[in-house]
Order: sequence, then C-alpha cells, then structure tokens
Amino acid sequence: MRRGLLAALPLLLVAVAHPAPSISASLSGQVYTADHPDSIAASAAVTLIYRDRDGELARVETVTDRSGRFRYQDLDGDTSLAYVLRIDDSRSSFLSAPIRYAAGQEEIDFNVLLTPGSMQSDIPSGHPSLDGGMAQGRPVEQKPIHTALIVLAVVSAYGLLARWARPR
Repeated sequence: MRRGLLAALPLLLVAVAHPAPSISASLSGQVYTADHPDSIAASAAVTLIYRDRDGELARVETVTDRSGRFRYQDLDGDTSLAYVLRIDDSRSSFLSAPIRYAAGQEEIDFNVLLTPGSMQSDIPSGHPSLDGGMAQGRPVEQKPIHTALIVLAVVSAYGLLARWARPR
C-alpha cells in the first residue's frame, strides 16, 4: 500500500503544480429602459466586478453601444468564479446577483431591464428574456469603520462567551 501511495505522490504534485486550464468565456447582453424591445439604454455605464483566481478584486468598465448592447470577452469561465454586473444609466441603476458559468459554458447572454419596480413576469410576450430581473437600485455605500466595529464586537462577544464557558 505504501508503494502505491508513493507512486501516486508525483502525479498529485504534477496535478497541483499545473491546475486545469481555464475556459475563455464571454458575457454579453442588452440593457432596456422600459417594457418594450425598442427601449434600449444606449451609453449606459456597465461595470463587471469579480475576484480573480488569486482573490484580487477586479473591475472592468465599458459602455453600451447605440443598440444598448455590451460585451466582455476573454473572461475566465471557471465555475468557481462569480461575476457581478453594475449598470448605471441616467434614469436608473442595477446591481446583479452573482453570475457563474456552468461547466463547459463559454458564453452568457444577460439582458437587463432598468425600469424600477418591473418584474420579469410583467414583460410583454415577444420581449427578449431579462435575466437580470427587476432593477435593484444603487448598492449601499461601504464604510470600513462600520465593518471594523462589527468585527470587534463579534470577537469581543466570542471572547466573553469562551471565558464564561471555561470550566473552573
């Protein structure tokens, strides 16, 4: 059995040293401002936000063209990575839920309706699908001091609980 484990060790080291190649993928879509197909959002700011394989936060910005379309190419199609779209138009903003590629998937078409309060079920038949669902407004501004205070409170509470539960 030891020989089998020793023989498998070099294979394991090679597998760890050379991770599986990533799939080159794309993410594209069209942005609409009302519940009919001709209501395109031309020149809307689209930001793709994600953490790369090294955990580094990345932001890639583009603008929709005259037909309201955007496209990101040469993305990592790894199923463990999540992408978020932020779309800002003069009338509304949208922040998507995390978008992930399925195994072997190379392209995602993600259309978004920016009209506040519109649900996908309210969209008339014949309108392109709206994977983004309803507009979610602007994200809450992050304040690092609040995060630090919350972490300090949780650590303190845990310390007090551990001290109280210690046998005497």
